[in-house]
Amino acid sequence: MLSRMNICGICLVIVCLISSGQTWSQETANVAPDANVATVATTVSETPGRSHEEIPFSVLQQIVSGFQFNGEIKADLSKEQIEAMKKIQSAQYEKNKNLNQLSSLIISSPLKSRRFDQAMATLKSENEAKLQREWLNVITPEQQASIRRRNRTAMLQASLNRQQPARSLLYSDTSVDALMTNNDLMSVIERPAIQDILELTDEQFGKIEQLQVAAEVDAVSTLRQAVKALPEPEVIGASAPIPSPAFEQLNLDTLKLLTAEQVAEYKKLHANPSKFNELLGADGVKDPQAIFKAMMPHGVATRISTNIVNGKATVDADINNAFASPVIATALKITEEQQAKIAELLKTSRDALLAEMAARTEAYNKQQSKRTDEFSKGLKAHNEKFHVQVASLLTASQMQILEKERLKGIGLWALRKPEVRSALELTDEQTKSVEEILTRQPKLLPMVFLSSGGDFQKESEAFHKRARENSELFQEHTKKQNQDLLKLLTESQQSKFTEMTGYQFTTGRSI
Repeated sequence: MLSRMNICGICLVIVCLISSGQTWSQETANVAPDANVATVATTVSETPGRSHEEIPFSVLQQIVSGFQFNGEIKADLSKEQIEAMKKIQSAQYEKNKNLNQLSSLIISSPLKSRRFDQAMATLKSENEAKLQREWLNVITPEQQASIRRRNRTAMLQASLNRQQPARSLLYSDTSVDALMTNNDLMSVIERPAIQDILELTDEQFGKIEQLQVAAEVDAVSTLRQAVKALPEPEVIGASAPIPSPAFEQLNLDTLKLLTAEQVAEYKKLHANPSKFNELLGADGVKDPQAIFKAMMPHGVATRISTNIVNGKATVDADINNAFASPVIATALKITEEQQAKIAELLKTSRDALLAEMAARTEAYNKQQSKRTDEFSKGLKAHNEKFHVQVASLLTASQMQILEKERLKGIGLWALRKPEVRSALELTDEQTKSVEEILTRQPKLLPMVFLSSGGDFQKESEAFHKRARENSELFQEHTKKQNQDLLKLLTESQQSKFTEMTGYQFTTGRSI
């Protein structure tokens, strides 16, 4: 039941356009190459039919990246050809920035459904196909044949990987209540389990299959329109201003703290990186970060992190300084007084950098909010269109069954729904009491997590013991909620609630 409290955390999402496992026909390979590509390639001649053995996109990607695919990738390509393919890839990534932004909006949108995940995969596949055709313009037919001959194992594995994983029959990741609330009845009716419960006729089933195909096409069309309509963000919250006033000020202030002799010695060290190995001692690098810190040209942001939650970005950063490194401090004979002042400068510079980034992030969030609103309109219009069409195919009794399925998964929390309260004819006093009962939080004990270097057996037993204790406390909490609601609701209201949702107060669990 706790899982129905709609508590979720969305972590940083990083979207990659190019995914392995997609193959495309070689028959459309003769797309006009880039001017620079033409000098190193022979355009693939047009062939009337599909190649009997295609080069999977993932194999070409491995060739470009320089990695091996199961140890089998071998290509007789020149350096010029590889560079030309990399240039094509970079240009394609640049064109796909809007698609990346759209993908992040889909992930964070409450209106998202599996259908739009598949539509996004379709758009990405189309871009992969374009990229593959341009790549094949760089590789001569003879080289393509050689790749196929010499890499049969890799080709077979890539062909197997291109198959999409089977879709879940029950689609349990999104509740029926959430989908119907978002007017996405199409995603509900696609579930085989729901179709069985509704006992669809052959005619209904056939029409719903037609709507499924139409919805998939419409989803792709909706995303295509969104890619064109949504402008690319002008600011990115993850980026620090370059050049950064905070960094420039840090460098100037730091140099003012040093003597002329220390500055001159630093310049000598910076021009001779191997000198740092000697400074670290005969045993080599004791601190993996020491050389990096010592090599830094004055102020450098060593960590800039951006978290995006529900489409909104927050930033954090650390700034280091070459002269704060123990290696540099020792080599330049930086005094403790100088070190203390440098540490203060680092703190001040970090605050200044975060202020610079906060302004950019605020602008990013405003623009992202606008993009999200515009994108949500398209998803909502799509859902509403098919909601109406599906609803017109179902009988009144089938819609009642769907409504019960929608509420059944919520359990006790269905009492917070206005339509349920209205059907039960709750008084104002009952409504207030119901809200108080359902918003109570269970008093759970803090979990005892395993520590590094501790007694694993003992700590593991303590962890599982505490988990069992919390499970019992939660069951008691639910039982108390049931008892209080039983006292609050009349028998008629209890019976009506069970009829609407399938929830049994006597067991304290939904059926």
